[in-house]
Amino acid sequence: MPSSPGRWTAAKTGGSWIPSPRAMLSRVFTRLVGRRRRSTIALVTLAILLSLYVSATHYSDMEDLARGYGKHEGGVVKPQPPSSGQQSPAEPDSPQQKPLVLPPISYGTNARPAFKEDTTFIADLPSQHIPYFSDSHAGTSTGSSKAKRLIIIGDVHGQLAALKKLLKKISFDNKNGDHLIFVGDLITKGPDSPGVVQLAMDLGASAVRGNHEDRALLLYATDNKNSYPKDKLEKAVEDSLAVAHQLTDEQREWLSSLPVVLRIGRIPGSGFSPAPWNAGDILVVHGGLVPALPVHKQDPWGVMNMRSLKYPIDETFRKSVRKALEKVNKAKADKLNKPIEAENKKEEELAKAEGRKPNLKQKVNAEGVSDEQVENEMERLRAVDPARSDVNEDYFIAVPNDARDGEPWSHAWNRVQNSIENPTERSIVIYGHDAKAGLQVDLNVDIFAKPLNIPPSPRNKDRKKPPVVDDEDELRDPDIKKEAALRQKKTKKIGKGVRYAFGLDSGAGKGDKLTALIIETSSNTGGGVVVHHSVQSVRV
Repeated sequence: MPSSPGRWTAAKTGGSWIPSPRAMLSRVFTRLVGRRRRSTIALVTLAILLSLYVSATHYSDMEDLARGYGKHEGGVVKPQPPSSGQQSPAEPDSPQQKPLVLPPISYGTNARPAFKEDTTFIADLPSQHIPYFSDSHAGTSTGSSKAKRLIIIGDVHGQLAALKKLLKKISFDNKNGDHLIFVGDLITKGPDSPGVVQLAMDLGASAVRGNHEDRALLLYATDNKNSYPKDKLEKAVEDSLAVAHQLTDEQREWLSSLPVVLRIGRIPGSGFSPAPWNAGDILVVHGGLVPALPVHKQDPWGVMNMRSLKYPIDETFRKSVRKALEKVNKAKADKLNKPIEAENKKEEELAKAEGRKPNLKQKVNAEGVSDEQVENEMERLRAVDPARSDVNEDYFIAVPNDARDGEPWSHAWNRVQNSIENPTERSIVIYGHDAKAGLQVDLNVDIFAKPLNIPPSPRNKDRKKPPVVDDEDELRDPDIKKEAALRQKKTKKIGKGVRYAFGLDSGAGKGDKLTALIIETSSNTGGGVVVHHSVQSVRV
């Protein structure tokens, strides 16, 4: 029986003492404290595990973002599924082509934030604007029709006076069937961006979204210049934000409605036309497209910004080649060191017996492997192994790059299209964006083998790069020029071909020229339709 009557009652029930309410509360509290300690430890452990999981997930997402634009699967870009209320990407063979909507994710190495509003990714040019030949429109004895033309104009960059001069030079007449298409970058740099946009709207023109429209609309949506990626020059960001505020609500809305890709399709009856105009598709973009990747799987950021391509498979190949060469060098060193090690062992035993310090021979160190050795070995292996050459389609899968330290994407596009046997499976791309490369419209082109990716030299690899000056200026790092020269030296011409990538940025933004590509039709002697083009330019 307990000695303390205060803790226990004097009553007895069934031979057992009944604890008082105070004692019961004390016992319950003691047990709870013990349980709470165990629960606290369990909760702390769970919190640590949860934080580790969140950190790992965040790192994985950031790693995907650093590699560029969305999720990757097997080296091919896989866009994330659209959010609710957005249309799913249409397959190329779907009976009804609907405009694709840009998924709300960040694209490319610049981590471009997503717009709040839906943005059209791919749109089809209305059929009434596609050139055709009709005898009723024949104006000359050759049957040439000037009543149905597509006028595709390069980067205008606010040069309203030059645009009006160009339209006058080509006798543009939208009331008689002519239709204007702009390749993007109608705004910034020049004196009258609002005037250019308004004229395009008044003429019922079509256009695609350029990187300058993209930047201005993004900055206006946040009204904060700090919302744009920091690798852009401050002045370019400030200018874009200023232009965005100069535009009217109607003009901004029109720019926001522009697709990233405008699909013209195949011109009716063009099978009689010479290459490239007998192609099965004509596309208009601002920056470029990755060959061997379907249009609906392209990265929108890359389509607006790319100038060159890099090939991730090269990096994997390069690492394996370097490792193999290092292994060979180590084996050579080990072979030379075996007799040295045997002599040193005898010398140590003799020195120990004589009580002196051993006079050991120095071992041979394995030679290092230079970048040039790796590139030469890669080139040799590709020559003896077709699976590592351009005949392998997987070898074309590439990552868009807005700098110029890779293969120009237009070179890759021309190479791939010329390798396609059936003309109706080829595609023409008309683009702008690259004033440094200049006008790219000559029909006959050199076809280049896919060049090797020359990695940055070790002394420059970790060096902080200066900010990008602007879209058309020099390469980001002067040392890349040397690497680009080495890459050009290693790039081999493998033949002649026909151009399938037409570049129209002739430097209007820098005060040079503004250019138009004119597509029209005529009839041949057999009564078939022939598509042909001409190019006209004016000084800014």
